[in-house]
Amino acid sequence: MRYKYTFAWKAQVHSFKNDDKNALLAEVKAFMLKNNITFNENDLSIGIDRQSRVTAQKKKIGLKEAMSGANAVIKYLGGNSVSNDEIVRRSYICESCPLKNQIGGCGPCGAAGKIASFVNIVRQKMGISIAIPNSTKSSYCGFCDCALALLLVTKRENFHKELPEVNSKRPDNCWLKTTSKNFSNE
Repeated sequence: MRYKYTFAWKAQVHSFKNDDKNALLAEVKAFMLKNNITFNENDLSIGIDRQSRVTAQKKKIGLKEAMSGANAVIKYLGGNSVSNDEIVRRSYICESCPLKNQIGGCGPCGAAGKIASFVNIVRQKMGISIAIPNSTKSSYCGFCDCALALLLVTKRENFHKELPEVNSKRPDNCWLKTTSKNFSNE
């Protein structure tokens, strides 16, 4: 297995890879110590596992999550979305996320993403909204498997409520992670 860890520091993306997790952990720790970056070794280890996809089998989507996604689509169809500036901000963050994926893990969310993309095109042509950037509109969140086309436009209040233990495992730059500097309640 190939382990990897990527993070942004001083406006540059730093990527590390190794076949041995302990060697990778030592390499990343050395880089952080050399550059006086504060870190927690346990959080770093969890981050390596998360980015290397060393995770437990994902649970199947439940009715509650499916209903939450359907509700978000319905609200977006009705015109309830975040501001254009927030769409751009979120898209920029997701574009550089190492967990961004071209394949979703959930059929209903794939359909919801296609609906959201279609609605976005209609709203854009009507001058109501900006276009979801190409770099993210057909992608999925590698953490929750949700379609970015829907995540980027959905107001925070319309999201499925994550348990704090789950939310804390999101990447540090994720705009959905409540402890991230990028978190917003919009």
